[in-house]
Amino acid sequence: MSLGAALTNALSGLHVATKSTELISSNISNALTPNYAKRSLAVSARAGEHDGATIDAIQRKENNAILRDLRRSTAQLSKDQTQADFAQSLSRLTGDTTSDYSLGSRLNAFRNAIIEAAGQPDDPQRLSRAASAAERYAKGISTAAQGIKELQSQTKKSLENDLRDVNKTLAALQKVNNAIGSTTRKNGHYAGLLDQRDQLLATLSDAIEFKIYDRENGKIAVYTPEGTALLETRASQITVSHDT
Repeated sequence: MSLGAALTNALSGLHVATKSTELISSNISNALTPNYAKRSLAVSARAGEHDGATIDAIQRKENNAILRDLRRSTAQLSKDQTQADFAQSLSRLTGDTTSDYSLGSRLNAFRNAIIEAAGQPDDPQRLSRAASAAERYAKGISTAAQGIKELQSQTKKSLENDLRDVNKTLAALQKVNNAIGSTTRKNGHYAGLLDQRDQLLATLSDAIEFKIYDRENGKIAVYTPEGTALLETRASQITVSHDT
């Protein structure tokens, strides 16, 4: 082997060792970074006149099954929390069943007052109590109705904000997806792009449930469980119409 070939082999090995050291440092410094996946080098012998070693790809070690389950669980938790918050808000409007100020308690008081007044309709005091009970019940209904109207407005605004965030995330996913498709696996930016994509998918799972399908050149497609495309070649723009 000539001196030039020996130096070329040594330089290729040094390049691999340097890159490996950089990845080890990155793995240590980002060990607690959300959605960061451990990196490793895929190395093979370089065939040719000078031989040596070559880097085939920068690999990310992650468990896709665990990530899929985590995203599904996150989406379900977000859905359950939204429903629980709405039920709690509605409960505050109608009142605790044990409270004298709840709609249920006011309805029972009104019913009892009516029954009492019906037993002796010429008694002014009983009629007065029935009228007062009816007034309290009507006031409770009015207050609850106004609260429900405000809750409906808040829910609509929250939904619009969530949809805006989802569409923004899908647009960002499209950009990262395209960048991944045009970046080789040897490129040091490739693993970082996958980290960005995982972060965006984690953000998306906070709002909706979805399924992921592999596409060419490392790209992905995102669909709802019902089969509606959220991201294919382009990101979808989600809109919701409100009934008046």
